[in-house]
Amino acid sequence: MKTGWLTHELYYWHDTGTGPLVAPPGLTVQPGEYAENAETKRRFRNLVEVSPLYDQLTMLKARPATQDEVLRFHTPELLKKIQDISNSGGGWADPAVPMGAGSYEIAMLAAGGTLEAVDRVASGDVDNAYVLCRPRGHHATANQSMGFCIFGNAVLGIMHAQAVHGVGRIAIVD
Repeated sequence: MKTGWLTHELYYWHDTGTGPLVAPPGLTVQPGEYAENAETKRRFRNLVEVSPLYDQLTMLKARPATQDEVLRFHTPELLKKIQDISNSGGGWADPAVPMGAGSYEIAMLAAGGTLEAVDRVASGDVDNAYVLCRPRGHHATANQSMGFCIFGNAVLGIMHAQAVHGVGRIAIVD
């Protein structure tokens, strides 16, 4: 069985800034690393890379999603909002979705990485795939980023499999 492995250094550059999960830092809450940060994913990537498992994986290459691919699920208004926040140097797409400069491009690369993994599984190049990306993408709705997720990569992957590869029903286990 061949397992695809897809990650990209830019995923770790998605800047979520500092701050606790439930309240903004201030005089009553000490600032710290934001709950969803690059270091936890980088540690996982490093663990995989030094394990014997790594040599058994098939490396997949990330690509950016196109706007049309993202618009299969998301509204044009959300796409514009994410572009504007990213282009202005960062901000909050939602109370649990901080963004930095360049987060739009990185989110498009994360969504595209998911679609690339779907393509490689559908073509039979690999039997399954794991995409280690940031920002992750399973909480966002069609018109709202949420839960650390800018885009709904999981839904985008499903819609891509159905539109491009003719796949029928799909189950998600989260």
